[in-house]
Amino acid sequence: MYSFVLAVCLAYNITGEPVNPCVMEVGEAHYRTRQQCEVAAAEAEREAYLYFSKKYPEPAVVINAPCGKDEQS
Repeated sequence: MYSFVLAVCLAYNITGEPVNPCVMEVGEAHYRTRQQCEVAAAEAEREAYLYFSKKYPEPAVVINAPCGKDEQS
């Protein structure tokens, strides 16, 4: 089984100062194949981008949702 972790950062400053808040969230669903996971992760990335870019229009929105094998499988 596969799942993904969605990571979102708001990049206000790219000089290394600690002003870029990030959040991470484990996807709730589990998928039989990596391909199913990657399709769901891409959709989660798209939805998160639309939400955060609308709510926070000033910073760049940086998103990644990598898939990996569940520990239970």
